[in-house]
Amino acid sequence: VCGDSGVGKTLFGFEVLREIGGVECGIYVSCGVSRAALLSRHGDLSRYLREVIDANDFTFPQEEDVYESISRSNLPIFLRFLYEKAEKVKGAFIFVDDFEGVCNVVGLDPVSVMELYVSFLRHTGLRSIVAVRREGDLGRIVDGVVVLESEEVNSRVVRRALFKKLCGVKLSDSSFFYTLLGGRFLPFSRSLMDVESLPGNFLSKIQGLALEKSGAYTGVLGKRLISFGSESFDRFLGGLAEDCFNLFVFDANVPLLIRSLTFLSIINCFVKNGGIVASIGMEPFLRPPPFLPFEEYKSLVFLPVLGSVDEIISNIGARLSEGVSSPILLILNIDYLNAELGYNDVTRLIYSLTSRPLVGNMCLLGVCSEPSPVIQGLASRVFTFSEKNGYTLVFGVKPWTPYYLLSVNITYDGYIRLSLTEMV
Repeated sequence: VCGDSGVGKTLFGFEVLREIGGVECGIYVSCGVSRAALLSRHGDLSRYLREVIDANDFTFPQEEDVYESISRSNLPIFLRFLYEKAEKVKGAFIFVDDFEGVCNVVGLDPVSVMELYVSFLRHTGLRSIVAVRREGDLGRIVDGVVVLESEEVNSRVVRRALFKKLCGVKLSDSSFFYTLLGGRFLPFSRSLMDVESLPGNFLSKIQGLALEKSGAYTGVLGKRLISFGSESFDRFLGGLAEDCFNLFVFDANVPLLIRSLTFLSIINCFVKNGGIVASIGMEPFLRPPPFLPFEEYKSLVFLPVLGSVDEIISNIGARLSEGVSSPILLILNIDYLNAELGYNDVTRLIYSLTSRPLVGNMCLLGVCSEPSPVIQGLASRVFTFSEKNGYTLVFGVKPWTPYYLLSVNITYDGYIRLSLTEMV
């Protein structure tokens, strides 16, 4: 397992131990480590760890021959010590962390150590993971190589794992994103992407967005907040304030199915909470085949684009005035409106809707692909949806948030579940 400091090599090894190890089968080897300190951070490992060995504390016998060969070096002595520990454990699993540190202790170069260690494992039938900072020539010796990477995209951390080599295993996906949320190595699975995989009557089976994070972000603009009907999604957005303009920016490569299910989830939750949802130009976002005809979306009020901004505003007020006692969510497809009205009129429309609220308890949600600086400036909150390596990522521009993974999956009982998980 290769990677720079802080990418999660140790947590990866512990996750493999949890997954394939038996009770007290693990032998953990590192430098400057103690069992008490390790279990204070990872208490559940007490079930799996049999031995915690600090290589710095191992006392090597003194050799009289100063020209000792590799076969008589400290490493075979250390391997014999490891084998004595492992033979007492059924199905022993050895995790050598800080490989470079262990090499320094035994006084040999990493390639020589790895060659002898792999030969030792094959002769004894033991299993092992070794964490190193650099792969170098070590990759040709071992059976599998996993590279963990951490990079900054838009000043936000993205973590990726790459299986460069895995003998005897056919992989459908050689790379995946992961998070270290909660001190665990958690791989992300790719979302449902196939329309044919949707269950029957799926509109009634779309569950609200769940936020997989404790202590979620919050924010208040000084105005009364209107709920989406999903507490966790409200926390992620910081709450949608009435009479304020909120903006969702979707990159063109985000799958249409993901966009549609995101908005249908929001609409379902909002209406279930007693609200009214109206939209202008949202048809392309809500009808990837074989979705229902729009007349069957009974929870939506579809508003036409009339000749002028004043007529549109007047029509919105007239159509929504009957529901003044209920929270109202008005969703605007800004790309569509720009094509129909022009940039200046769309800017004036949004400014009018935010500065002179037509009805009480209303919040405005805009959707677009490439917002202008003026449109972004009018928005109280801006969230961007993007696609990277088959994953849908969400992050807040205003207010700033780290990356979140938006996943869409079908539960065992046939419901469509959308969730947000922080990528830390």
